[in-house]
Amino acid sequence: MPKAQPKVRCNAMLLPISPLSDSPTNTFFELPILQRHDHIYVFRFVNLTTIQILEKIFNDLLNIEGIEASAIASRDGLLICSNLPQKRNAEAFAAMAATMFGAAEAATTVLGKGIPDKIIVESKHGRIIATGAGLRTLLLVMIEQNVALELILIKIAKVSERVKQVLD
Repeated sequence: MPKAQPKVRCNAMLLPISPLSDSPTNTFFELPILQRHDHIYVFRFVNLTTIQILEKIFNDLLNIEGIEASAIASRDGLLICSNLPQKRNAEAFAAMAATMFGAAEAATTVLGKGIPDKIIVESKHGRIIATGAGLRTLLLVMIEQNVALELILIKIAKVSERVKQVLD
């Protein structure tokens, strides 16, 4: 049985505004969508707003086995978009994950190891992964403890690149 998709909530005021638009909800992108027509796959282009694109990214992310929830936050911890269940505080999650990422960034820089690509926090109940998704944003993902981390990291890297393309 497919798992229920939590509602994606975006803070439109924190989305970047295109120079061609005065509102982030009216910013359009041409996004290639792969569709099947009589056993032939073709691309068609669909105009989607920034929020619609982020909703699609979040829904695709939740379809990956083992991912519980995700969020996009600014590097200083402001929540941009989230699909965390209502019972969890998405704003606090974004702020704390950004703080952890910033601390890891400071530590690795001081030690001469460069800027981290991602941080992973493990507990006996699951993992939290924070990864850069552009210069100004982070992709934050909560995953179950028993999933193969390597596969999830590859998929998260691809999603992070998509978020970067939309928001940078």
